[in-house]
Amino acid sequence: MNLVADTHALVWYLSGRDRRLSVRARRAFAQAEASRLTIHVPAAVLMELVLLEQAGRLRISYRDLRDQLALRPGFPLQPTTPEDVDEARSLGVLVDPFDRLIAGAALRLGLPLLTNDDLIAGSKRVRTYW
Repeated sequence: MNLVADTHALVWYLSGRDRRLSVRARRAFAQAEASRLTIHVPAAVLMELVLLEQAGRLRISYRDLRDQLALRPGFPLQPTTPEDVDEARSLGVLVDPFDRLIAGAALRLGLPLLTNDDLIAGSKRVRTYW
């Protein structure tokens, strides 16, 4: 199984706050570390990380997060595509533009989104994994 990472799940994992993750999510991250599954990271996650860092809401720097991702082959970056935007257009129930783009990437890739976001799960359009 492959997954797409939502911002909060990736931050909690990479910053050592993995107790906030579900058992399933921790297991998925461990499997990605062991190259038994892939957790795709949409480019929109990176921009959201930049904004969170600038707002003082990250305990770890954006640069450190990027460096950690570069060392982990099980966490490939996914560029934002026009198809992501097409999918995001259909997710009007999601107010946050980053949530829409990240969920759009999951839809484009046909993969579940690793998220604890009730609004995304409640959209019924995006398969979630938690």
